[in-house]
Amino acid sequence: MKKNIAIVGFGFMGTTHTLNIVNNAKLRLTAIIDKNPENVHKNLSRQSGNFSTGNINSEDLSSIDIYSDFADYLKIEKPDAVAITVHTDLHHVLTKMALDSIKICDQHINKK
Repeated sequence: MKKNIAIVGFGFMGTTHTLNIVNNAKLRLTAIIDKNPENVHKNLSRQSGNFSTGNINSEDLSSIDIYSDFADYLKIEKPDAVAITVHTDLHHVLTKMALDSIKICDQHINKK
């Protein structure tokens, strides 16, 4: 059974992780969340970062839902996992949102 994965942030790291997900037979990309959803398809055709990690065919994303707000997405969808590929300053808050919403393990992590 394929695991449903969402990408949060669709810059260089987001496109890199997306390419790996769509090329992995055990994973299914179900959504992309980016504060500028209109840029998702634009980012497919441009190279960012220091090197090219490959190209994603826009047809591979034709059935993927695109959201602009992670909190709204988590109210609608419950993926098996998310790849948080945004600026480091946002990792903690977005990871906490994901852990509060998605069943990742049988025991919850201690929330302080």
